[in-house]
Amino acid sequence: MKTFFDHVGKDGSRAHFPLTITAKVNIAKIESLDFEILAAKQSLIRQLQHNFPSGEFNCWGVPRGAEKIVKNMQVGDLILLVETTGSVGSVPVMGIIKVFEKNEVPELSQLLWGDGKYPYVFFFEAEFISLNWLDFLDTIGYSKAFDPRGTFCPVREDRLGSFGGTPGFLEFLRSKYLVVKKVQPSLTLYEISKVWPTSEPTLREVQDVNDYASHILMPETPELTSNDSEITQVERKKRDSAFHAIVGKVYGWKCAVCGLSLQTRDSRTEIEAAHIFPKSMKGSDDPRNGISLCRTHHWAFDNGLFALVDDLRIIIPDWLPTTPDYTIIRGFSGKQISIPTPSKYAPHRIFLREHRKLHGFLV
Repeated sequence: MKTFFDHVGKDGSRAHFPLTITAKVNIAKIESLDFEILAAKQSLIRQLQHNFPSGEFNCWGVPRGAEKIVKNMQVGDLILLVETTGSVGSVPVMGIIKVFEKNEVPELSQLLWGDGKYPYVFFFEAEFISLNWLDFLDTIGYSKAFDPRGTFCPVREDRLGSFGGTPGFLEFLRSKYLVVKKVQPSLTLYEISKVWPTSEPTLREVQDVNDYASHILMPETPELTSNDSEITQVERKKRDSAFHAIVGKVYGWKCAVCGLSLQTRDSRTEIEAAHIFPKSMKGSDDPRNGISLCRTHHWAFDNGLFALVDDLRIIIPDWLPTTPDYTIIRGFSGKQISIPTPSKYAPHRIFLREHRKLHGFLV
């Protein structure tokens, strides 16, 4: 058992932690990926199913330049993710590697983080710690002038001798620095909106409130419509904003159809949370009545240019023109949309069926 650490940087943690560290990834997402070698995909899925019986995991990836280090890693090794700017920063995440790919899979990197630059991917269950970067350097005997930027490397075992090696070092970190997150009580979206920002938040600003996303109270059978008659305009705006952020988060801030994920310089997203059964008809704000779409596919979905069957495959109407302008819709016919994480937020058949009825689909 060895210890490795990877410098992720502030920008890397902001962009990628919400996708695979502070949020779990569902195995179904990997199943949707087209591997070049089918046997490799099947082997990976079997390993994930065996090591993550809940069906969800955390993961991280490193670039091609880390190949020599990756080849020396083993299942059971400890990985630490380092977040620093110069000498200021922390080690906020650690985990025991349960599965990892020693071969490059850029398609997997593209699927998880929207970028193929991290083709060596390892899978674990994230443990959150409050370890200061300088304290970490002192603990393992590194100079405080050590610059971690761009670094992915092992920690020599002799530096951990006072702990009895990596197993003792892990227990030390758990006993002294482990952050035990309080589980939020189950809440309705209306209750969440009570603590939501009064103005539309950026992606960076919603992370704390987004912790509620895993604890929304959702009945087994959702209500088709919501009663808005007794809430104020301000409350309605806050609830709409909460619905947008929660739906966006569980889809990784990507269009569930085309995978597009555009942001402004100040982290405002082009992605919209579309109501499946429309808001104009008092469609419920249950997240299962939401789907993350780019503006083009949102408009097309709202106007019946495509719909979803119960297994989340895309269908198009017979009247849809065959001209090149409509390729952006017709080209996805028969394909399944991205599955949200956790998958319990996937569109519910009650809303999908009403949407199909509304737009004249016979399925």
